[in-house]
Amino acid sequence: MSLFFIIVLTVVLRDRLPRADEILLGLLFAVIGMGLFNIGIELGLAKLGNQVGGALPSSFKAIELTDQQKTISNFSPDTVQTAVTRDGEKRAFFYLKEKNEYLPLPYNGRQYNPDTGQYTYVPTRGPLFGGKGGIGGIIVVILFAFILGYAATLAEPALNALGATVEELTVGAFKKSLLMQSVALGVGAGIAGGVAKIIWNLPLIWLLAPPYVLLLFATFISTEEFVNIGWDSAGVTTGPITVPLVLALGLGISGQVGGVEGFGILAMASVYPILSVLAVGLLVTRKRKATLKESEQSCRQEVIPSTPQASNRSSPSSMKSKAARNGTAVRAPRRARTKGPAS
Repeated sequence: MSLFFIIVLTVVLRDRLPRADEILLGLLFAVIGMGLFNIGIELGLAKLGNQVGGALPSSFKAIELTDQQKTISNFSPDTVQTAVTRDGEKRAFFYLKEKNEYLPLPYNGRQYNPDTGQYTYVPTRGPLFGGKGGIGGIIVVILFAFILGYAATLAEPALNALGATVEELTVGAFKKSLLMQSVALGVGAGIAGGVAKIIWNLPLIWLLAPPYVLLLFATFISTEEFVNIGWDSAGVTTGPITVPLVLALGLGISGQVGGVEGFGILAMASVYPILSVLAVGLLVTRKRKATLKESEQSCRQEVIPSTPQASNRSSPSSMKSKAARNGTAVRAPRRARTKGPAS
């Protein structure tokens, strides 16, 4: 991409590269930094998201821990015993000796291979909150997805740059922190809705159609500046931090709940930030109008009408009436005598 810019600058625009040594050094550092960043994402965030996504369904259902499975050779079904629950249900189990301990393990006939005489034991975990399919465990998973989306969005470099630009262009009317919080809340809500879609296997159109209808209405009644800011803010959901975590989370959950695929979360995470920013924009516009109206009213109250200058002077009739009330006579002003021409 940098090579393309250099070619356009030198060949098409016929301009030279200013401070070429600094630019080349900066490009070198950018390539090294992006390479290290991609390695960290691949080895760190992506694997962490896969592991967390695969373990989250244990909150509301039993999941198999395939990384802890054990293979028992020369297994004999004669060692299987039966236990009875309080409800009268029978459960098959057997004892496995490890070191100096005897561990009771559940028996599943589908995991026994009579041809090889091997039994594969796969331990399970969950449900951790309530029974199977309990609403408490599902709420825990959805809440975790919301917090993940919220935190990952705040860490996006693109959102910080967008917030600073918006605050500068709006002259402080739309603060950087307000924009970042509104976008992060929208992304968190969208990811939570996407996880709910995977858990309950809901059609994506049911979750996308209502917010887009609201978006059309909000776009119609909003001002142009907030419409542009809101629709541009959806681009931060495709950042280098949010995408690996969200995709890994969705694929991990769908692999445990038996879903066909775990995609669609990013679509949900792209629409709700627009809606949240437009909603905040409407509130900011309303607050701005109210503040302007109050300032206009205060300015009108501070204006005092000026009295005419003639009202401060007393007319002769008023002076006579005042003298009559006081019992004094008012003398008429003497006229200056003029001397006639000398005869």
